Amino acid sequence: MKKLMKGIIFLTLFLFLFYIITVTLKFKDDIGIHQIEDFYRLEDNSIDVISIGSSHEGVNIDPEILLEQYGIKSYNLWASVQPAWNSYYYLKEALKTQSPSLVCVETFIMAQNQNYSDYSRAIYNTLGMKPSIDKVNAIKVSVTPDLQKDFLLEWPTFHTRYSELKQSDFERYFWNYHFSSGKIDSGYDSFENDTPVLVKETETEALSSKQEEYLRKIIDLCQEKEIPLLLFTTPYNASEIDQKKFNRIAEIAAEYGSRVTYKNFLYDIDEIPVNFAVDYADGGGHFNNYGIEKYTMYFGKYLKDHFEIPVRNEEYAERFNLSKLYSCAYRLPESFSGNGTNTYIDTKQKLYDDSNRDWTLFADFATDIYSEDKVYFSCYAEEDNNYRGLLVKREDNLIYIVLGDNYYVDTPVPEEGYVRMAIKKEDNKYSVFINGEQILDQQEILCDEYNGSLLIGCEQDLEGVPYRYSASNVFEMEIYNEAVSDKDMMHWEKLDRNSAEKISSNIQQSVAYYMDTPFYGNGVDQYLDTGVHLYDDPSRNWTLLTELDLTCDKSADDLVYLSCFNEEADNYHGLIIRYKDDKVEAVLGNTYYLDIPDSGQNTMKLAIVKNEGIYTVYVDGQEFASDISSYCSSYMGNLLVGCQENGGLPIRISPVTVKQLEIYDEIVPANEIAGW
Repeated sequence: MKKLMKGIIFLTLFLFLFYIITVTLKFKDDIGIHQIEDFYRLEDNSIDVISIGSSHEGVNIDPEILLEQYGIKSYNLWASVQPAWNSYYYLKEALKTQSPSLVCVETFIMAQNQNYSDYSRAIYNTLGMKPSIDKVNAIKVSVTPDLQKDFLLEWPTFHTRYSELKQSDFERYFWNYHFSSGKIDSGYDSFENDTPVLVKETETEALSSKQEEYLRKIIDLCQEKEIPLLLFTTPYNASEIDQKKFNRIAEIAAEYGSRVTYKNFLYDIDEIPVNFAVDYADGGGHFNNYGIEKYTMYFGKYLKDHFEIPVRNEEYAERFNLSKLYSCAYRLPESFSGNGTNTYIDTKQKLYDDSNRDWTLFADFATDIYSEDKVYFSCYAEEDNNYRGLLVKREDNLIYIVLGDNYYVDTPVPEEGYVRMAIKKEDNKYSVFINGEQILDQQEILCDEYNGSLLIGCEQDLEGVPYRYSASNVFEMEIYNEAVSDKDMMHWEKLDRNSAEKISSNIQQSVAYYMDTPFYGNGVDQYLDTGVHLYDDPSRNWTLLTELDLTCDKSADDLVYLSCFNEEADNYHGLIIRYKDDKVEAVLGNTYYLDIPDSGQNTMKLAIVKNEGIYTVYVDGQEFASDISSYCSSYMGNLLVGCQENGGLPIRISPVTVKQLEIYDEIVPANEIAGW
């Protein structure tokens, strides 16, 4: 009996420790894994609309707006680059606990030709599923046979994560489970896309056989459960081929009668209205916050007009699918660097249009300003005898913070050269933290209403015209329309700062990626996944700037500096930069090989400018090759530093050093490249 009890105790402790280690090391990601894990924790039959698909669904539809504006209780059950087969198995999981009034499936990825997901996307789309025969089948269709064992066991896919653990890795045990956010904040920055030329709805192109097979499985499952199905396409800069494939989806939907609907919202862009120049956060079809609101409002109206969905009188916050304690009203999309002449940012956040409103502002900025006026940010009225609002500026060796009805608080300029500031307004009482120290504690300050918005890098005059432009550098800013606790304010102040070097004084284009520190490869297991897709949209323009260390071990077998390259037989395409045969070799687009002689210097600064399918290459600031025509097809892999990938797995891990890497989602002019 004692042996049995010891055995039971040992087994219990072993299983508990195994659970702790597994949950800790397991990938935790808001682009697929958390969505399905959180879904399992919803009450049965608590969701009326289930939306499934790739990021074109998960990013672009805001379930909070659907609930608050239309009473539609929905859930975004999505994952990055989710093909039809993973949508099918996610839907099967959903229908085990929910009986929705409508299923919505976004079709963007169904227009792509692929038989298997890459390694990381397969993880996003399967790892969060509960053990079941459906999970086994999902894995079998998601990855090649040689990878299925790793995915079925799960442990091999994440057991090396111990070196990258963060606080969030310790917040999803059964006793302190931390829900992920149910909505996406894409920021307010705009990426200009060309408006697509729409094709005739009668022109069609066949889907890949596997995509069509699982599209029909989705339809059959909804037919079996007698649930109406909406197949839809979110507006994006779709190619003619993609549009023809969407027309084929419409044909398939029509075969099944009235309970299956296909809606291509591309044809409604004037009614929504989507502005391709200002409503997108990137070139991949993801809306910014302006676009998300426009599209979700239109999408919700379409659902109400065409389907019978219960109306729920509920609030969104923390009822379901939302864990964030605070809802961010504004986040600075990228660091701001003022020129002291005409640059500034209008956040459109009116802090004092309602003098009783609570809010919290976080800002991280450099103390030095090399201009006559020294305004960091302001939401301030300078009317005669009624100065009021918020103004943060520098005078000599002091940082001045003006609050409410012209109440001044100042602090010496910190030696660190930056200020990490938190300001809270709650019931007309203000608290201020600077670099971890509280300098104002619930000081009551009244203020008349003021309708101006918060500006970064300047003020407004009496007519509302920006002036006092300042060469300030603001790295981060977040605004919340509520009072954040002092504990959380202090927590934010102690977070690691973004490097001020992320702002380039010469290059003002939008930064898609910046490598904070040099990369040092060991040729064994060290590489860097930037998470940047260079070729998911082959027509996208970009500029890549990098500095390569040429003192690497030239005898090594693999010397890959950078790669975003598809290694499929007969379909090699993308980007590789490597050292080979005493020269730097760049492979561009559809396998155009460009040899760059080794100059004998220790480093080489390389710039590659992609204008749709045309490349220009600069070496050490000078144009080396131009008008290289090398168009290629789409590739969904990430840009890697120090290796390549094949089938989602890293290969050719290389002992190289990359000193600098910056990527811009646009064409950087030649004179600025020369200065870099």
